[in-house]
Amino acid sequence: VRDMILVVEVADSGVSWLQPKDLNIDQLNFAINDWSRPGIRSHHRGGANAHFAGGTVRFVKRRDQGDLKKFLRIDTSRVTAP
Repeated sequence: VRDMILVVEVADSGVSWLQPKDLNIDQLNFAINDWSRPGIRSHHRGGANAHFAGGTVRFVKRRDQGDLKKFLRIDTSRVTAP
């Protein structure tokens, strides 16, 4: 679960960074920095920042965008009952 993305950078979305707002995963553009529809995007060349459940902030590079789906979904096969 620590590799799950909780917060992402969405440049020029019109949403204040203080306002909690969800991206709809069913409509999410999984191409980083593709401005054609809602998705993870920034003004940084080559990627965008993401905050992970483990407490780290990582620069997710465009070349790593194939991993986005696994970082944005909970792998229920790894969840154990207390």
